[in-house]
Amino acid sequence: MTAAPPITVDENDAPAPSGPWRFAVFAALSSLALGAFGVQVCPYLHSLGAGSVVVVFGVVFGVLALLRSSLEGRFVTGASALDQPGRQLLLDLGLFIAAGLAVTVIDLVIFGFPIGSGLRLVVGCLTLGLFAALDGALRRERVVVESRRRATDNSVRSGRFFSLSSKFAVVALALFLLVTVDLLMMGARDLVTAFEDSPRVTAEVTLRAQRELLLEGAVTLAVLLPLLGNLVLTFAGNLRLFLGIQREALDAVATGRFDVSVPVASHDEFAVIADRTNQMIDGLRDRRRIQQLVGKLASPAVANRLLSTAGGLQLEGSRRRVVVLFSDVRNFTTRTETSSPEAIVADLNRYFTAMVAVVHAHGGLVDKFIGDGLMAIFGFDDEKDAATAAVLAARDMHSAVLQLNQSLVEPIAIGIGIHVGEAIAGTIGSPDRMEFTFIGDVVNTAARIEGMTRALGASPLISADVLAALSPAAQGLGWVDVGTQGLKGKHEMVQLFGLHLGDPAAATSLPT
Repeated sequence: MTAAPPITVDENDAPAPSGPWRFAVFAALSSLALGAFGVQVCPYLHSLGAGSVVVVFGVVFGVLALLRSSLEGRFVTGASALDQPGRQLLLDLGLFIAAGLAVTVIDLVIFGFPIGSGLRLVVGCLTLGLFAALDGALRRERVVVESRRRATDNSVRSGRFFSLSSKFAVVALALFLLVTVDLLMMGARDLVTAFEDSPRVTAEVTLRAQRELLLEGAVTLAVLLPLLGNLVLTFAGNLRLFLGIQREALDAVATGRFDVSVPVASHDEFAVIADRTNQMIDGLRDRRRIQQLVGKLASPAVANRLLSTAGGLQLEGSRRRVVVLFSDVRNFTTRTETSSPEAIVADLNRYFTAMVAVVHAHGGLVDKFIGDGLMAIFGFDDEKDAATAAVLAARDMHSAVLQLNQSLVEPIAIGIGIHVGEAIAGTIGSPDRMEFTFIGDVVNTAARIEGMTRALGASPLISADVLAALSPAAQGLGWVDVGTQGLKGKHEMVQLFGLHLGDPAAATSLPT
């Protein structure tokens, strides 16, 4: 399945809030529409003429446009970010209603028209004002989203949850009722005029009324459809912005980036989705931080297994057949007496860095450091070829030591012992301090075998069980039977095999 191309959301795509110029455009167009509407719904306004009504509305809207910037700064931008879209809607809708009421007062005081004449204009202002207010609220919402994208805190703000379905229902019902009332008022005016001119209803009267109604309906649609189309486009732009930001965050998480978040900029379902996404990202970020920490304390493989729900490793302990490798630095106690603490720590860190790299390169994991000793496990995930991997790792560890010695003041030598058997893997310790490790006879035996490397002059030194588990190529490396040996703490004798007797460091010349 081909992945969809990423959506890039540019901050420049977000429009500025509904500024004075945009309100002025709505006001100018509304003045023209209200002039035509007024002469259709009221005989008094009809006698005044559409041009006069347009002029009156133009003056009123001009005054309100001058006041709007000041009111917006106090009522909208001064509020919390999530409350700004709702306040923008109330402000713009309130200004249109105020325009209708102002014209009502002017008609009453200056022209002497009845108050019902002006109230009809208020209904028209309410209809057009709702379109303008919704446009302003949607644009303000996008500005809030962009401001929240740059914020460091994207937590959910307190406020009443208002679902998208409820918003759609309220807006759709309001627009439907207002447009219906507007059409009824215009139709009623035509019918009343027709009946006043003709006492008897004739075919001519009926036809004229029909034509008037069709014309008014067409004009109404010509005005309202562009407004409705503008709302649809603005809302679609907001949806693209919301979903684009959401997708950007998820794409970043999919690539391993957890330094992203989704702005919570509303009190609806988008806010819930954004908040849940941020919680998921926080959880993944914490998991990776813990994984990195555990990886430093144990190993990346152990960390992954401990944090995996499907890894099958039980924290209380599980039995595994593994290959255990022990290595130890020769004469380290004497070295601590003749070298400075800083030099010892620096050399040990360089040594362990090289050894850990070799172990990981061969698929093993470092279980622990014991002073100058190292314990590694092979076959943790897959027992197949674990013995061969451990032997090859031992060879490369000797090679790494020889290379490291070229930069050390005092060269070092190591011994390596390897054994295979069943171990118990799990976390041990107290509730306050726990450690994941491997325990069992195989661990003790591998440590004892490593202790025999100096006395037998061989390294790596392996048990007969390890030799039997090696691949044919690894078995042909030239192993020398050093006999059956008694190991400290064990009653049974163990048959051991080693390489390059008498010169443990020379193990680097093992054939590949």
